[in-house]
Amino acid sequence: MVVNYGNGNYPTILQILKVDNYENWCKQIKVLFKCRGLWDLVKDGVEELEEDASEEEKEEDEELEKKSYKALFIIPQCLSNIIDHRLQNFHDVKSLILDICSKEDSMTAGRVAVMIDTLWKNRNNMVWNNERDDYSKLGLNAFCSWQEWFLAQRYGTNVENRSLIQRWEPPEEGSIKCNVDAGYNNSRGTTNRGWCMRDHMGRFMFAGAAWDVGHYPILEAEALALKEAIQRAIDLHVQNVIFESDSQRTVQAIRSNYQGVSEFSCIISSIHSLLFNFPNFEVKFVKRQANSVAHSIAKAADSWTRRSLFDMIPLCIEQLLLHDMN
Repeated sequence: MVVNYGNGNYPTILQILKVDNYENWCKQIKVLFKCRGLWDLVKDGVEELEEDASEEEKEEDEELEKKSYKALFIIPQCLSNIIDHRLQNFHDVKSLILDICSKEDSMTAGRVAVMIDTLWKNRNNMVWNNERDDYSKLGLNAFCSWQEWFLAQRYGTNVENRSLIQRWEPPEEGSIKCNVDAGYNNSRGTTNRGWCMRDHMGRFMFAGAAWDVGHYPILEAEALALKEAIQRAIDLHVQNVIFESDSQRTVQAIRSNYQGVSEFSCIISSIHSLLFNFPNFEVKFVKRQANSVAHSIAKAADSWTRRSLFDMIPLCIEQLLLHDMN
């Protein structure tokens, strides 16, 4: 079965996603997203715009939002044949889901379950953390989850070995990798940062954490975490360091000639100065799956002193380090 819908001057035929056509479906939808300039958006996502963003940043964010809606229009087509005809017969979600589970095969029901799980997690995040994703991002999250789920059905539970799941990769011999992240403790009202340095064998070298009272804008927090990690590397006299962050917009700002008058812009300017003086330092973007060690340190940061440096492995990352080395 295929889904047909108009897309301007180019008619599109998109296969309904099934386990037995997974490979072809992935190739087809990837080409579709790429030809529309949407693939990087689907692959890397979109970050929230900071409150004091410049007009240029707002315009860029608006364009990204338009792209996300285009991608969102494509993704649900893969479920339309399952849900659309049922909307006329059922007036509550529970009955609709029960009908799908009782009348469709397990693979079809699994596709629906992945979408529901994405929506439910967003609901819980709103209830418990007062945070939620825009519904356009939920469609993109569901797309990525579908890919992981179908790989799990076809190849078993060893999904992390597939190329779709990005894992932490050690640097080349002679280099050091420093993963960096920022986060919040809403119950204590703190903005947390964390970083961890490892060598080419994946062995722990140093880690650090910091926190401040208040809720910094997310881009400001991510940039500050990178600046603090770079400064610590300088203080520790380490060379050839690759800094990895899962904040794509922050990394893009650092790697471009970004200028502005916001606090975020000032931090980026400071980072530019540090990198100029230390040309063997490099900043790269990495997906969140490959940044779990820094994420865990940032999450626990406010359980230590305001500024902490570790030359022994913190307990909160011990298992994660072992996992990354395997």
